[in-house]
Amino acid sequence: MLTKKQLNKSFFYVFIIATMVITLTVVSAVIFLPNKYNIDSGTNVDSERNELIDGIESYWNQETLENHLRKKHVTWEVQRDREASPTESGLPYNYDKIVVKNYLHLGFAGELNIIIFYNRLIGVSFFPKNIDKYLEELTKHEHIDLINLRRGEKINLAPSIRIFIVEQDKNNSDNKVIRIENSVLLEQVNLVMNEQ
Repeated sequence: MLTKKQLNKSFFYVFIIATMVITLTVVSAVIFLPNKYNIDSGTNVDSERNELIDGIESYWNQETLENHLRKKHVTWEVQRDREASPTESGLPYNYDKIVVKNYLHLGFAGELNIIIFYNRLIGVSFFPKNIDKYLEELTKHEHIDLINLRRGEKINLAPSIRIFIVEQDKNNSDNKVIRIENSVLLEQVNLVMNEQ
């Protein structure tokens, strides 16, 4: 029969070994799971340009975005879409859409939708009220031809930043959306989503 001292010593060793196993498991998950999907922590950022629209940059986390929006004195709504159970990979589905109504860009009002996936800003959609006039102004601002942009055509603003127009209703020219996204981050999102 073991003495109380021997039991305490045995418990102590089991506790130390269990703690080490748990620590190694957590560290391994943090290091290796993101690499499975080539998801970086935001340190591998395109050095040329990450601005999507009006100073808003891809790779920002939600806190940085909200601080930027506060400085612009706009209000926003957060729409969350999270999967309660983790995927087979162990990564939970984590998607937020930040909606800013009456956003003003280049003198044009519209709704701005900002997409955040795994706490990294990946793209924006802007729904200006007067799309044709807005496209003229955006063309001057970006020094690219967005007026003659064909349906489905995408223009690179930087190696990983692309802009395109989405027509939600072919019969209504005011129902076009401007999308600007980080193609590298979007590829990572597609990798994660295809595993679900």
